[in-house]
Amino acid sequence: MPIVTKLSPQKNKIRVNVEIDGKYGFGIDLENLMKWGIKVGAEYSHDQINQMIEKGEYQKVLNKLLSFASLRPRSSFEINQWFNRKKVVISFRQELVNKLQRLDFLDDAKFAAWWVEQRMQFKPRGIRALKLELLQKGIDREVIDNVLSKYALDDTKVLSELYERSKTKWERLSGEKRKQKVFSYFLRKGFSLEVIKKIINE
Repeated sequence: MPIVTKLSPQKNKIRVNVEIDGKYGFGIDLENLMKWGIKVGAEYSHDQINQMIEKGEYQKVLNKLLSFASLRPRSSFEINQWFNRKKVVISFRQELVNKLQRLDFLDDAKFAAWWVEQRMQFKPRGIRALKLELLQKGIDREVIDNVLSKYALDDTKVLSELYERSKTKWERLSGEKRKQKVFSYFLRKGFSLEVIKKIINE
């Protein structure tokens, strides 16, 4: 049977290169190294080595995923995009999702709430725009409605404050041209014609 002939730490200090019969065999994390009891001189079957490789690759992907998921709340859609970008093997994906959910790193409702709060604080939007953005992030309509219902969102109030902060952009424009610019700008931010008219006329 194949024999482990050398163990050497990788530069990251959390993984180890395992040589089999004098040649590089695979890399594995310290946790799995200990679980398998891998040491120089130990013999393993080819099936056991394949299992070690699979476990080591899974842990490597998990570590990278946790770094990504822990930066801020993530949606299921974002995690799937990450899987595709990193070309994560299909057989790992569901267990990785389950792991994130157990660690409370993956929750579409929490992501939606975080998104709304960020928008309200830094980039105010109309309710319509918020819904569209969340839909584009892969959030279910029912989840969006439930989350938005928990916030006292008032398009008129938000637009009034936003208009006061932004109106210097158009102060040099003439009446009709100014009105067109204002309407176009706030429509893109998800406010309705009725609300925009109300604020401008005030």
